Amino acid sequence: MADSGFKAYEKYPGFNEDKTILYNAGVVTTASNWFRAVDGNYELAENLSGELMEFPITGLRVGDILKNMRVVGSLGAESGYATNLDAFFRTATKAAGAVTTAQVAAITQVTAQADAEIDSEVSLSNTVVATDYQYYVQLKGTTANSAACDLEIIGVEIDIERA
Repeated sequence: MADSGFKAYEKYPGFNEDKTILYNAGVVTTASNWFRAVDGNYELAENLSGELMEFPITGLRVGDILKNMRVVGSLGAESGYATNLDAFFRTATKAAGAVTTAQVAAITQVTAQADAEIDSEVSLSNTVVATDYQYYVQLKGTTANSAACDLEIIGVEIDIERA
């Protein structure tokens, strides 16, 4: 096919600008007790331990540089009863016989014994997006046995330096 000369970055200002992208289309695994609420948030009720869900990181281009990750939401808790959240930025790539996954960065033990906002951040160490790799954030939530203890996740934010 002949080169049309069309350059998206020339026609659309901002196409190559650095961005913070919100990912709010989570994936709840079959065995998990996370659920999508009517308001679009993902919620985890009280008295649950080690519950997993994932946010696929899409819309990346090879060469993009991943700078930081934030998890945004709310912890419900009360004195004497903790609510905990861990977030892991992970990669998956092809390999002979199985897919290989690896952890790039983590936010661990976001904990509260009173209602609190979640706006925790971790550096992604300038991870460069490469072919044959997929990227996702895995959340692990634990809530105490109290009606006040729950988790609500709005989404995950990734700071991206466009290639």
